[in-house]
Amino acid sequence: MNITREEVSYFAELWGLIFLVILFAGTVTFALWPKNKDKFEEAARRPLDDD
Repeated sequence: MNITREEVSYFAELWGLIFLVILFAGTVTFALWPKNKDKFEEAARRPLDDD
């Protein structure tokens, strides 16, 4: 069984796209999860704090 360069390229493109879409969905879910709201609000105020 010989695997051609085109087959390897197609496999890499397809699974790379699927991986990046899942990674993006996970990142957006993490950023919008209600439990993380306080952490992000505190991080947004941090540069404005006078310490």
